[in-house]
Amino acid sequence: MSRRRSGVGPEPVVARARVSRAPWLWLSAVLVLAAAIVLWGRAPRTPRLAPSPEPLATQALIDSVREAEGRGDWERALGHMQRLTDANPRNAVLLLALGKSWGNYAWAGGTYGRPRTALRTSLERVRILRHALALEDSASAMATTAREQVMVSVQWGRMLELIGLPVDALAHYEEAFRVDSTDRETRERIGSTIASLR
Repeated sequence: MSRRRSGVGPEPVVARARVSRAPWLWLSAVLVLAAAIVLWGRAPRTPRLAPSPEPLATQALIDSVREAEGRGDWERALGHMQRLTDANPRNAVLLLALGKSWGNYAWAGGTYGRPRTALRTSLERVRILRHALALEDSASAMATTAREQVMVSVQWGRMLELIGLPVDALAHYEEAFRVDSTDRETRERIGSTIASLR
C-alpha cells in the first residue's frame, strides 16, 4: 500500500535570478553628473579680461566702459564694469550700471562683431537676466538720494519692459514718479507704457 503525501513538509527551493546592479550604478552616476553640471552652470560668470599691469583709476575705467559700449563690445564693457563695482560694492549707481551691462550682454551677446542668435527663451539668457535684476534690487537697497532712487526705478522698469513685463515696469515708473514728479524721463516712460497697454 502506497503512502500518500499529505503536502506537509519543506517547500521546494526556487532559484532566484540574480539582479545585476551595474545598470543602477550607471544611472546613479549619470544623475549625479547631471546635477553637478546644472549647479556649476547656474551662476553667470563674468567674462575674463587680462589683468591690468597697474590699477586703473575710476575715471579711466568709466571711459573704457563707454568706449567698449560705443563699439558694441558688451563682453569687455561688462568686464570693466565688474572691476568698477568690485572696487565700490555699495555704490548704487555702479550696481545699476553693472545690471545694465549684464542686460546688454544677455540681449546682444558677448563677442564684438559676432552677435549671438536671438534665443529669448534660452536658459543662459534667463539666468543672466535674473542676475541683472538681482543687481537692480541691490542698487535699490543702496540708493541713498532721491536721484539715485529715480535712476534705479526707471532702469529697473526699462529692463522689465524689455523682458515683456510692462505692468511691472509701470509700477517702477510710478514709484520713481512718487519720488520726483518733475523727472522728464519718468513721465515719458509712464505715458508710453500706459499707451502700449491700451
